[in-house]
Amino acid sequence: MKSYLALVLAISFAVVLSAGDDQKCKADFQSFLACVKDQYEKIPESEKQAAKKDRQDKADKCFQQASCDSPDWNSDPAGGMGKGGHMGMDMPKAVKECLKKKLIEKVGAKLNDCLSKKGVRNVNFTALADSFSGAGFGMEGHGGDGAKEGLQSSMKAQFTAVKAVDKCAQKKGGDTNSVKPLEQCLYNIKKEQRPKICALTKPCEDKVTGECKKRGQELKKALCQCKQEKESEIAKKLRVLGQSQKKVGIQDLIKTVADDLDMQDMMKQVDICYDESNEPEPPILKLAMKLLSGGGRGGGPFNAAMSVSGSQVVIMADMMTLDAEDDSQCQPCA
Repeated sequence: MKSYLALVLAISFAVVLSAGDDQKCKADFQSFLACVKDQYEKIPESEKQAAKKDRQDKADKCFQQASCDSPDWNSDPAGGMGKGGHMGMDMPKAVKECLKKKLIEKVGAKLNDCLSKKGVRNVNFTALADSFSGAGFGMEGHGGDGAKEGLQSSMKAQFTAVKAVDKCAQKKGGDTNSVKPLEQCLYNIKKEQRPKICALTKPCEDKVTGECKKRGQELKKALCQCKQEKESEIAKKLRVLGQSQKKVGIQDLIKTVADDLDMQDMMKQVDICYDESNEPEPPILKLAMKLLSGGGRGGGPFNAAMSVSGSQVVIMADMMTLDAEDDSQCQPCA
């Protein structure tokens, strides 16, 4: 829930950081973040775990209704490949901060390009990320471990669900169209979280008034539309990729999903950040980045070894399309 909550906050109130010298909007934003953080931390851990269990139970029911086996939510969807290294997580703090800044600059530039086409002025996404980190929603500092674990847990659950949906499709003859009702059932569980997020954030949103609130609502809608457009674009590419190959390697997935991020350039940025931080770069990290970016003679075997089935990629595309076509997520909280 925490990673999704942070996304909602970013979409809702990034506007105040584009307010130039408008100190009131900036102060309102900081107060809003502090309010939401306080609201979230008041939720007992037992209640958070109960909510997670409830989502899993509802997902299990979706699989049962589809006459398919429920997934093992405690399994490792990467088959052990994700254990151990955690490439980015084991970097020195100075290197991680450097890379975070460079990545935010790249992603922010792409988002601002989309926003400008919708008549919205640029947002300082680097300042936005700094504000989130300061409020405990970042990957470092107070609350950082919880955010990191929440993100990892969410991604693990998504990949586990995709593998189980694919298994269900294979049981039904390998036709991914046969599991579309199951995909919709699982997506509906995600939609059910939005009113809960609104109930958590709305009391804090109501403290932001006047022009600041108006700008926030306008930017929220524009950013949400940009997100949907990108999801739709990626989903189409994933579907073509999955339908054209029985096995899809990790390099092909990265190239498709992160097509706006030049992996060769990101590899250079890793080197630069280690140099600027005066930290020794582990040889294994350099090799891994080289293989992930498609460089080196080992790229082919590495790409093939870390692969998923084409049908799983099609299912990823289908579930992403459900999100891209759901305009209700771009509406303000009632």
